[in-house]
Amino acid sequence: MERILTENFLLFFSLFLNYCRECVIFFFKFRSVENFQHLFPQFFKRFELISSLDRLNTAPTGQLPSKRKAKIITLSSYKGGTGVSTATANLGYAIAESYQKKTLIIDAAGFSNHITVLLNTLPKCTLADICKQGKNLDEQYLSNAVTTIGKNLAIIGGLIKTSDFGDINTACLEHLLEVASEVYDVILIDTSTHTLDETNMFFIQKASD
Repeated sequence: MERILTENFLLFFSLFLNYCRECVIFFFKFRSVENFQHLFPQFFKRFELISSLDRLNTAPTGQLPSKRKAKIITLSSYKGGTGVSTATANLGYAIAESYQKKTLIIDAAGFSNHITVLLNTLPKCTLADICKQGKNLDEQYLSNAVTTIGKNLAIIGGLIKTSDFGDINTACLEHLLEVASEVYDVILIDTSTHTLDETNMFFIQKASD
């Protein structure tokens, strides 16, 4: 028994000496007491340490609620007349009605505005109107600006004037997706044909894996 205690004591003492050695090396790396004190401005008092450990032990183990992250689906075809807008409108309606998912359709197909025509509605706002808000766009503004069909489907209309192109840039589109992802479960994007412009490429790259 005494031999075991002696061996344990020697092991502990060896570890302690090694710890002291590492502390000395660490101290001299900073060359001055001021630098060392800057890292450790004050030592814990015993009751502060015990209180901190108690709070850690009784802290809830559940994870923090994660932000909603919408599924982004971009439908695109370089050739016209392949039914991209028709597929987008039908897919959006099916997801919203059959699966009860909050769904947003963004009409980024230029001036065609096929989405609103196919769903027999008129847009309250266009993609250019949304982009004009810049960083001021928030969840409340977006919810009020979109055209709603039923309980779960919302639409951002396509462009109307040629000058609308000047209001659209990747920064505003990035912010739009960030805000929309907090409101909707699924975001569908209808893109234009015959062109791979900056807007099309942005939405293609942002599509979920």
